[in-house]
Amino acid sequence: MDVFGVNTRSSDLFWSKVDRETGPVHPTLGRCWPWTGTKSNGYGMFNAGEWRIGAHRFSYRLLVGEIPDGLQLDHLCRNPCCVRPDHLDPVTAKENTRRALVYRGSREERREARVRRWAEWASQAVRP
Repeated sequence: MDVFGVNTRSSDLFWSKVDRETGPVHPTLGRCWPWTGTKSNGYGMFNAGEWRIGAHRFSYRLLVGEIPDGLQLDHLCRNPCCVRPDHLDPVTAKENTRRALVYRGSREERREARVRRWAEWASQAVRP
């Protein structure tokens, strides 16, 4: 039995849906282990017996241990389908949000980038 009381068959099924060979390579963290099974909003989802759990959470609990109470797993690689435990960092919800905003930029910065892209596309458009 593994940490969820799930049999070896479930663990084997989990690993059959993880790509440890050809995932993207993060410049400092190394190769991601992307989940190839069902996804929801980019995050892998795994049916562990009676439970449906984030694939990254299953992987972390299976290989590292329990996720501390009140913490979430932040994907240091910024790849939500990655299940590699050393790419996951237990943090508070506030810290997870702060890191995401730093990575993505503020709402205004994202809007400005979108406007620049549209202007560039419009300038390259073929006109009749």
